[in-house]
Amino acid sequence: MSLPLEAMLFAFAGGFMYSIMLLYKDINVPRRNRNKKTNLFWIFFFLWPFAGALLVLAYVRSGSTMTGWPAMTAGFTAATTFQTMFNKSLNHNNSETNSN
Repeated sequence: MSLPLEAMLFAFAGGFMYSIMLLYKDINVPRRNRNKKTNLFWIFFFLWPFAGALLVLAYVRSGSTMTGWPAMTAGFTAATTFQTMFNKSLNHNNSETNSN
C-alpha cells in the first residue's frame, strides 16, 4: 500500500501554518512581554507539521479518504487534537489513582 503523499503534504502544510501562526501572534505583543522561545518551543515548532501528516496517514489507513482542504485542516488542528488526547489520558489516569 502506498503512502497518501498528497494528503500528507497538505497536512504537513497545515501543521507548518499552525507553527507560523504561533510566531506571528508574538509580533503583536511588546518585546518585553513576549514568551521566551525555549528549546521545547522549537522542538514542537518542527514537530507539529509531522504530527499533522501522521494524523492524516492514520486516518487514510483506517479506510477513509482525505485530500486537499480537509487534510490541511487536520494538519492545522493536529496540535490541539494531540493535546486534547494527552490531557484526557492524563485526567483519566489521575482519576483512577485518586479513586483507589
